[in-house]
Order: sequence, then C-alpha cells, then structure tokens
Amino acid sequence: MDLRPIAVQWNTTLPSFAASTDYAFSKGANAAIHVDAARVPPAARGVFSIARRGAGGALTGTIRLADVTDGTSSTFAMGEAAGGSSAFLVRSLSNPSQTASDPFTGQAAVLEQAWGATGFGDSSHAWYGSVLATTAQFGLPPDPRDEPMNRRPGTPTVWGSDASGTNASGRDLVSGFRSRHTGGCHFLFCDGSVRFIRETIAPGAYRAMSTTAGGEVVSGED
Repeated sequence: MDLRPIAVQWNTTLPSFAASTDYAFSKGANAAIHVDAARVPPAARGVFSIARRGAGGALTGTIRLADVTDGTSSTFAMGEAAGGSSAFLVRSLSNPSQTASDPFTGQAAVLEQAWGATGFGDSSHAWYGSVLATTAQFGLPPDPRDEPMNRRPGTPTVWGSDASGTNASGRDLVSGFRSRHTGGCHFLFCDGSVRFIRETIAPGAYRAMSTTAGGEVVSGED
C-alpha cells in the first residue's frame, strides 16, 4: 500500500509503503470512535474497539473471552475486508449513492487499509477503510443505521468528533465487511472457527453476531 499520497494529504511523515490487509477486526454494531469505549452500550459492543492506556499504564476498552457472554461460537472476532479493489470504491459523504474522488488521481477512491496505517480519516480525508469493521453505525433501535455486508460504494472510516461516545449524531463512520467472494464473507469467530456468512443474512442477526453481550439468541443465519 503506497502511503506517500496519504503522507501528503495529512502533511506528515510516513513510511513509503505498508503491508496491506484484507481483514478487519469486528467493532460490533456501533461506529463510535472515542477514547472512552465504555460509552458504547453493551448491546452494541464488539470484541474490538478503541483501547486507551491511562497515565498509570492501565489499559481500558479491551474485551476478554470471558466477556463474550453471547457465546464464542456465535460472535465475530474478525472478517474479510477486501482492500485495494475496484469492486469496492469509497462512497461520498454528501451523496451515499455516489463515489468519492481521490484528490491526487481524480479517479474514484478505492477502499484500502493496512495493519501499519489504521486508516482513521476525518470528513476532509474520507477515503480509507480501517482495521476495524462494523455491522451498523449505531446498532440500537429505532434506527440502528445498518452497515450491510459488501456494500457498494463502501463506507469510509471517519472520525467525526461525536462527543456522545455512542455515535448518536452519526458523524463517526466505520467501514463494513466486504469480500470478492460471491454472496458473502468469511468470518473468524471467537471460538477459532471460520464460517462463510451470506450477505442476505437478516440485519438483526448480522448485528447480533458482531456483538459480545447483546443477549440475543442467534441460530444459524436467522
């Protein structure tokens, strides 16, 4: 993944290249990008979120396997997030049905992510995926703002400074899961198993499989 254009966009120093990845950690069903991950309601939290190390060295925002009360065999740990593919272009923030343009090439921006460059943009740099993926932007009724699998154009990951920490305003965005396979994506579950989930899965079941302690009962691909 060529980081040189990104370094120019952000006016910062980066390595010239970073190893890209086609997988993302499951953030659950909420896209809040906030230092206090505890603000996200438990019913919408995934295995991975925004971890923070305090002044005393204590790390907060982490999840243990014991915290996955919905069952490790029913909870996503990570899934496919195809990057660098013309099949998954970035959607415009002003018009979700249109693609965003890469300011350097003038062409449609392509979702990309790397382990060494997490890809958290802002509303002025809304062109990247990230190492996190979500199944919904808010995750709670009455408007969970679902993030469908294999959405086209794809949602970029954007830090929108949502002060609530729950993404109540919808300014924060996190990319969804996506693959080049026909009809779905492979997911790694917390018990170590890997299963193919169809993109036709019911939105409620999809959200439930991405959260750790929502209390839902998920059978197969309900």
